[in-house]
Amino acid sequence: MVRPGVGHGAHFSGQEGLMDIRERIKVNEAQSSMVAEQLRGTSDFSAFRAGVERYIILRFLLDDEPDLPQSLDSLAKRSIALTLERTGNPASLSDLGINCAGASSALTKRILVIIALRKALGVDIDPEQAAAAATVDDLAVILYNAVRR
Repeated sequence: MVRPGVGHGAHFSGQEGLMDIRERIKVNEAQSSMVAEQLRGTSDFSAFRAGVERYIILRFLLDDEPDLPQSLDSLAKRSIALTLERTGNPASLSDLGINCAGASSALTKRILVIIALRKALGVDIDPEQAAAAATVDDLAVILYNAVRR
């Protein structure tokens, strides 16, 4: 299944690729903020789960990628690989800052997206539960229950 993106599928290397990624991060962060706003008012679990998936995909810069896995670790690893491919330079990840897009390890990326979602939704979640969330579905259930409290 192809997910609609923001039209940034071009791959550049070096400084040109880094500038493209930075612009894409800004666009995707704005879009993910809108998704989070919609999530706060969503009572239907299916719609909420789809919104959580969309948020993660946007924050991981995977919005133009088909057939994405449901595993949070697999999504994080795919995001890292694509970001490295797009910039052409592993050292350039550090230039992107500490955020979901610029993290250079799958675990860090996963933690950052969970923190970003928690903050965006204005909820507290049990750190052990969050750490145990292996899939988008797992995380959506945790967040949905926290929003409903």
